[in-house]
Amino acid sequence: MKKNDKNLVISSEDKLDETLKGLDTLSLAIPQSQEIEQKVEIINEIESIAELNKQHLAVRRERVELEVDNKKLDTAKKTIDNIEKIIDAVSDADVLERVTKNIKSPLDMKLMAEAAERLTNTLNSLMRPSVQDEFGGRKKTKIMAAFKAPTGEQMMISAELPDN
Repeated sequence: MKKNDKNLVISSEDKLDETLKGLDTLSLAIPQSQEIEQKVEIINEIESIAELNKQHLAVRRERVELEVDNKKLDTAKKTIDNIEKIIDAVSDADVLERVTKNIKSPLDMKLMAEAAERLTNTLNSLMRPSVQDEFGGRKKTKIMAAFKAPTGEQMMISAELPDN
């Protein structure tokens, strides 16, 4: 039986050799110009995929920034409502009289003033734009315009928003 197994292996190898000899090696090869074209196509596909990834990340980043800005706006609206309630409550004559009667020490007055200041500062910080530069700091906004008259006179105007 070992002899038969060996014969089967040899006969399979012979068939394989015959098949390989029958194939023309030049017919299997890709012409060099076609190979270069395929490589260029693959490189272009990779570059376009990389560009699509960059665009996708930019869109996601913008979406997150919009979500953060929307949450800031919601919080700002709530803070405005709370400040209005405090102002309405303090401006009411009866409430003002009761609060005034309950202020027993300078500390009470100080705490009231600090509470109002904190709410105002929170509102101010929420209203600042959340544009950041590449280092994570607030991005400076500059606007520049240049004008040239037909006579050749030139003028340039620039403006910069403060770093608040």
